[in-house]
Amino acid sequence: EGERRPEIVLDSATAAKSANRHDSAVLTCKVPSREVGALERQPLSFEIGTSPAYTFRGNIYRVEKAQRLQAQVVCKLHCIGITSRAKTPVFGLLRDVTAEGLADRVLPPVGLSYYSSGSTERFPRVALTGRDAWDIVVAGADLSGRRVSSLNGAVWYFDPIAELERRLAAFTFRKSIDSYGSGDRTLLDFIPGSTRPKVSNQDLPRAAWFAPDGSVRTEAPSGDNTYWLQDVYLPTDDYAKAIFAKARKAFTLGETATARVKGVPQVIPGVVVDISTGVVSTLTDTYDGLWVVTD
Repeated sequence: EGERRPEIVLDSATAAKSANRHDSAVLTCKVPSREVGALERQPLSFEIGTSPAYTFRGNIYRVEKAQRLQAQVVCKLHCIGITSRAKTPVFGLLRDVTAEGLADRVLPPVGLSYYSSGSTERFPRVALTGRDAWDIVVAGADLSGRRVSSLNGAVWYFDPIAELERRLAAFTFRKSIDSYGSGDRTLLDFIPGSTRPKVSNQDLPRAAWFAPDGSVRTEAPSGDNTYWLQDVYLPTDDYAKAIFAKARKAFTLGETATARVKGVPQVIPGVVVDISTGVVSTLTDTYDGLWVVTD
């Protein structure tokens, strides 16, 4: 980070930007033999694309030697996003706080900032009982009905439902002989998944319920299948149901699919894309239309 290394030749780079998980990357490089042993755990950054470029910042956690070329070695560098720094346990008690307030508390010590359009959900009391900063940020995003990803050395909150409701596609991908309007952003493959089943217990945050008297209950006071977050005090059933309704909504995106496109580094979690799989732009298929990228 901050130091150019002309003796290391980059052949290829693959970056994975994932919602609610760390960014990761794999670089294939030619590295001087004397440098290979010193690469592990080193910080690094690189850019892919232009206008704007996607910038990856992180650390090398594994070096895989592939081939020796005289004084150089072809290596695969496996990297984890800089958000791995946010794995240090955090302690404390916060009151009347939003998801952004949680981020303000836990991110600055690990050198991260965040992007957000704001939210209105406030949590009366949050106990940071040794959970790490990344876990706290993700939990706050879940309860406010949003997703979170690491982007350009910062944390990005986005609401997939809100992005779809805007009905504005950042990119159009066409798989056709008529690619008019899509530039070079050609859709190569599009494989729909199945309709997501009804939200299950595993889909939402699990935890303990803090009763008004300070005790911890193992089931929701209402007795139904309510979901709640560890170390967050929710004072009433109505308040809890409102919070969890927001969280549940984020899990109601029914269809999933896998797409393969010509490289567009600006496609990141939270972006809405327009998919067209028809032979010509006037023909549409069942799954054509707006999709939100979550991973």
